[in-house]
Amino acid sequence: KADAVLLLGDIQYDTGEFTDFETSFVPYWRGVKAPIYTVAGNHDYGNGQRNPANIDGYKKAFDTFFPDATYSKEGESYYDFGLGQWDIYALDSNCEYVGGCGVGSEQYDWLTSKVNETSPECSLGFWHHPVYTSGVHKDAVDTSRARAILNLLDDTGVDIVLNGHDHHYERITPGDSGMRQFISGAGGYSLRKVSEPFAENQEKVIDDQFGYLYLELFPGRYEWAYKDVYGNVLDSGIDNCR
Repeated sequence: KADAVLLLGDIQYDTGEFTDFETSFVPYWRGVKAPIYTVAGNHDYGNGQRNPANIDGYKKAFDTFFPDATYSKEGESYYDFGLGQWDIYALDSNCEYVGGCGVGSEQYDWLTSKVNETSPECSLGFWHHPVYTSGVHKDAVDTSRARAILNLLDDTGVDIVLNGHDHHYERITPGDSGMRQFISGAGGYSLRKVSEPFAENQEKVIDDQFGYLYLELFPGRYEWAYKDVYGNVLDSGIDNCR
């Protein structure tokens, strides 16, 4: 009975072909009635193995089986929408395929205009590659590609950032700024262990249970719960918007 489902990328494995979506995504999601909002992961782009890399299979899967889902607006793979009183920013961290993610890129300039357009009490951003993680990608180049976007969201008062990519659950608590980050990448293919050194301000990590992040977004506050596939709550909390 969710009001929306946010998919954080890599929703099939592992080459992003239409047949991959038919096999490892569509059968399990056909019955979902909630509105779906999705961002692409590196495997949805074919993990860079296609020449050229593209998300044609990803788009075809949604157009064919989930025509009401949102994966783009105005021809771009990044977009925004409202959910209750919250502003939501869906972003594409596959920077090499969207003209970059740095200051001055089209996506960065678009996001700058959006976050400055309104002054919502609460807001959330989501994309695939985390900037901070305790997982196997913590030393990889791809974890820093969206740093400018993360900094922009932080500087403009966004409350929550959601990412996937690493195959575990992690909650990174607010530092001085107050922006909370979650990695929720334990939804399918495999689990991967985290190791020290852990991400700064990391407060909770679960690397041995498949599950999903459940959020309740209220005016001025939010609650979270990480649930395993049986519905058991493994992490939870509540906080006010910034």
